[in-house]
Parts: sequence; structure tokens; C-alpha cells
Amino acid sequence: MQKVNCPLCGSSELRFLFKAPADPVEKLGYFSVSKCLVCEFVFTNPQAEEEDLKKLYSSEYYGEEHQRFWPVIEKVINSFRKGRIEKIEKFKKRGRILDIGCGRGKMLAGFRDKGWETYGTELSEESARYAKERLRLNVYQGDFLNSNFPADFFDCVTLFHVLEHLKDPLRNLAEIKRVLKKDGLLLIALPNFGGGQSVFSGKAWFHLDVPRHYSQFTQKTLKSFLDKSGFQIKKVNHFSLEYDPFGFLQSLYNFIGIEHNLLYRIFRAKKDRLRILNQHRLQMLFILWTLPMLAGLSLILSLYDSMAKGGGSLELYCWKR
Repeated sequence: MQKVNCPLCGSSELRFLFKAPADPVEKLGYFSVSKCLVCEFVFTNPQAEEEDLKKLYSSEYYGEEHQRFWPVIEKVINSFRKGRIEKIEKFKKRGRILDIGCGRGKMLAGFRDKGWETYGTELSEESARYAKERLRLNVYQGDFLNSNFPADFFDCVTLFHVLEHLKDPLRNLAEIKRVLKKDGLLLIALPNFGGGQSVFSGKAWFHLDVPRHYSQFTQKTLKSFLDKSGFQIKKVNHFSLEYDPFGFLQSLYNFIGIEHNLLYRIFRAKKDRLRILNQHRLQMLFILWTLPMLAGLSLILSLYDSMAKGGGSLELYCWKR
């Protein structure tokens, strides 16, 4: 475990907020979440060692047989990926795009089908191999900071729920600025620690995801990172149908004492699904009984939060200054 100063301002003046649980399957216990008293940035501190984090991005995290969820859920996610492409093409019609943390490359493949010149980076060797060998994509396997792309090379760079996973956001944003063209578009999507979902749930919030998430951004602190890095925000979306309603639903179950992230684990599990169901039989019966009501409530609360500009996630469209 490694203690760090604030990644935004460098201050060592921190206030402990709470301890949040890692996924029970990973058996890593609890991690402290702290807030900087100078700039109000919130982050995991101390942080897990790199060797432990590598285990958290195993093939199980990305999905067995390159499917992360049940087939029907994968189809829904594919439709969301198409929606992401349509949103970006409202700002940039075609060009050269880089997806940092591209996973298996399925969104990049969609961009390629629309005529984009596609590039990706991915830490997971197995996922990068799938993207390169099965989907024939140009993907660098490793840390984006070591990728050495040319300066002023990309028309668009995307970080879909990736920035919070990066240990040094400022260094990564500086490198993105270097490789992005003068009129280039940066799209960042991530969980909103300042939203109603997080405020209500506290340490039970589904999207805390410690220790994978080094950072817990609010719109204010994310803007500070972007200002420091030379980006100007053009548009902010406060609602994601892909992330917000389920995030609220799973957070509600966590909050009332159901095994941490149990519903999410069931949706993801394949080989261990029956074992998980048998191990948590009574809790699963409770989830099935309450699911229709709480799912509807989660959607309503997510929409309400978004109208108050406090949604469970943020999606920012930024230009290089």
C-alpha cells in the first residue's frame, strides 16, 4: 500500500472520508478514500500496489470468452456503443481516433465501420490480442504514456470510464493534448462523485470500485484537471442510460446490506453463477422480489438527478486550447 499526496494540487493536507469495500471476490478488504483540503479532489489513499492491481484486470474482469456479461446484456451494451459513436459524430464526422483503454476493441470496430482511422491502447494483454488478432485493429498493448504516438496526430481521443483508473490523470491529459490536433475533440465519460447517487450511497456507491478507481471526480475537480491540462469544456451530459440507473439500483442493494455488488456479479458470472446463487440464496430471492420496484425507482431517481445536473455519471466534450 502506498500513500500519495493529492494528484491535482500536490497537497498533503487530506481528510479521511470513509473506507469502502473492494469486490468480495478479490479478497482485498477495504480501502480508504480521502479528500484534499486544498482543492477538494477525492481519491483512494493509500493505493494498492501495482502487482495487486494487475490481478484485478485479469481475464475474468474483461469476461470469459471475451464476453463480459450475459449475451442479452452484451447486445444492449453494443447498442450503447453505437450511440456513443453517433454522439461523437455530431462533433467530428470522420478522422483519426484513439480510444484509451479500448478493452476488446468493439467500439473501435464500430468506428472503423463508419470510416474512421482507428487506434487503441489497452493494458490487458489478452484483450489487446483479441482486438488485434480477431478484430484486426491497430492497438498498442501497454500504458498509454509509453505509446509514443506522433504529436498533433488524432482528431479525437476518447476515455470511456478510463480516467478514474489512471494513476496520474495530469500526465495522461498532458500526453493527450500533445497527440491531439489543434481542433481535436476529447471525450471523457466517468462516474460523478458529486452526483446525488454518490451522495446518497456513500461508501456503498457501486461506482466507487476501489481500488481500481484511483480517482473520484466531481464536475468541479474534473474541470480543474482540464483547465490545468489546456482543455476547454464545450458540452456536459449529466445522464447515461448505460450507467446511471443500474448504478443507482446496485447502490441501493449495497446500502441496505445485500452482499456487495451481488446483482452485478450475477450478471457477469458464468462458471461461478450457480455457486453464487446457492451461496446467497435468500438475498437473491429478496432481489428478485424487489427488483421491479427498485429498478423503476432507480430510473426515476437517475432522471431527477440529471435534471438537477447531479447525475451518476458525467460525459464531457472538450476542445484543445
